[in-house]
Amino acid sequence: MSTRTRSTTTDGLRIAWAVLRLEWWLEWYGAPSSSCRPMRRELAANLRETASEPGGVRDGVRRLGSLRELAREAAVDTGRFRWERGLVFAVVAFAVLVLGQLALSLAFVEGLLAGGGGEGRFLGTEVSASDDGSSAFSLTLGGWVLLVVPLVFVLVSKPWRLARRLLPA
Repeated sequence: MSTRTRSTTTDGLRIAWAVLRLEWWLEWYGAPSSSCRPMRRELAANLRETASEPGGVRDGVRRLGSLRELAREAAVDTGRFRWERGLVFAVVAFAVLVLGQLALSLAFVEGLLAGGGGEGRFLGTEVSASDDGSSAFSLTLGGWVLLVVPLVFVLVSKPWRLARRLLPA
């Protein structure tokens, strides 16, 4: 394999990575898809041109600066309600809360068993363990989960943007 082929492959990967990062940030800032496609093509074309210059694509990407800032400047605030992003973050928050509560509760059970057994309540989880080897464990989600998950959804999706757009000025 020649050096030129290897650098071309590396340059192609760098270009693809830069375009993917730009696309991610354009989506994050809510840029309409009609404006994303020309920006991706322009970025890829400009970076292909820099491949023949000294320093290559690596310096070209570095000269661009932050692709996040580029996407933020390019994205027009459409005032869209971003429910998809809010839903994803709410599901992730729910999973983290449940798995965290489960891990902490299992550690609590181990503490009860090490202490000879007993009953206890920890973050909404009712636990009873005894020395004879029988133990019961029930995980009940506390009311705080019912507050945190919708709060994450609202903060991330920003539904007030929809209300601002619907209300007359």
